[in-house]
Amino acid sequence: MKIYVLGDSFTDNLYKREMIGFRNNEGRGSEVSKYINLIRNQNLPDALYFDDYLRLYGHEVINLGIGGCSNESIYHQFTQIKEPFDRLIINWTSICRFDWYGQNSKVKTFTGGVNPDVKLTTEDEFMIEQGFNRDENIILIKKTIDFISYFVKMYEKQKPIIWSPFENFAKLIQNQKGFIWDIKEPIFNTIIPDFDKLEIITETNGKIIDRHYSRYGNFYTALVFNTILEHTKDIEHDGYYIKDSHLMDKIKENIKNSKHNLDKLIIKTKIL
Repeated sequence: MKIYVLGDSFTDNLYKREMIGFRNNEGRGSEVSKYINLIRNQNLPDALYFDDYLRLYGHEVINLGIGGCSNESIYHQFTQIKEPFDRLIINWTSICRFDWYGQNSKVKTFTGGVNPDVKLTTEDEFMIEQGFNRDENIILIKKTIDFISYFVKMYEKQKPIIWSPFENFAKLIQNQKGFIWDIKEPIFNTIIPDFDKLEIITETNGKIIDRHYSRYGNFYTALVFNTILEHTKDIEHDGYYIKDSHLMDKIKENIKNSKHNLDKLIIKTKIL
């Protein structure tokens, strides 16, 4: 099955990016880099992103995700689809994100996060205010939902899977065709045995402060996606995945019966 995956850093394979940096002797110094080093220093296998697992399940995956991007940039990722494919998985990002264009080819994406120790410029203050306004603007929310509905309809034959790791945005699209909860949703709390280790920060007990999915988070994300892909492969389906009780039972069953081979990290220090 040929699958295109689109989205922000929760789709863009950050693990692979850091590993390539290590091979090229480029010290990136990010929290994800620290996480990769922590795993390697304990002689454990390198961590896999969900697209890596989908390939192990036998799918051909083309990953167009871009870390830190806005939904407008995700719209543009659709234009990069150049060949026939079977399925589509889209991770939508926070609506507060937007692109700020400077002169010539300069562009800066406001992601919503501001370091409290940084002295803000006038431009920073404008961007922060715009981010807050976007989060609550009814017109922008309606335009965004309309655009997502348009793309889901356009690719109806490919039975898209849409999701968001951002709780507020997930609530906006949860009634859309193709929607599935991300694995941090409370519905999975009693189902996923490693629910307390789904993010890097929780798996490392606060040692590494990063909210991207950990080895466990990516494993279960891939498992949920693959269950949907296989369940809907050869049947007609209306695309309302969370309303399909048989599919949800299948997801729960697969989570219960699928065992990962991830050894626990040894964390010597705890940061609260």
